Amino acid sequence: RHLDHITGIFWMMRMYGGPLASGKMKEDVYVYGHDEVISILDKMIRMLLPERAELIGSRIHLIEVKDLEQRDIMGKPVTFFDIHSQKAKQFGFVMNDNGRKIAVCGDEPLPEDCMFLAENAELIRRWRSGIQGYREL
Repeated sequence: RHLDHITGIFWMMRMYGGPLASGKMKEDVYVYGHDEVISILDKMIRMLLPERAELIGSRIHLIEVKDLEQRDIMGKPVTFFDIHSQKAKQFGFVMNDNGRKIAVCGDEPLPEDCMFLAENAELIRRWRSGIQGYREL
């Protein structure tokens, strides 16, 4: 439910909606998120972009994931996890990409009980000491 995350995805839906509807874009759009985010996006698209609502489920796929759920995305194993944010529910993910482990942990410090997920990652994105950015491990 972080506003910057929601508006970023909503902007994507607006940008890709036209090419998806006209058939100029051949690939479908897949958005993975926890239940609250998927619900908000579904409602926003239907209310604010009604001309794109028919794409939901056919070309725009809003996919709910749960804590520690693993999915195969573009041929790569991805594990989603709840970062236990104090502000609002937020998930991160870990992906194995041709032997490289990549962790994206949201925009808050990763709690100790989730550290095992990012262990041995070659690249990790998260807040570290108040500075946002990528850090090679």
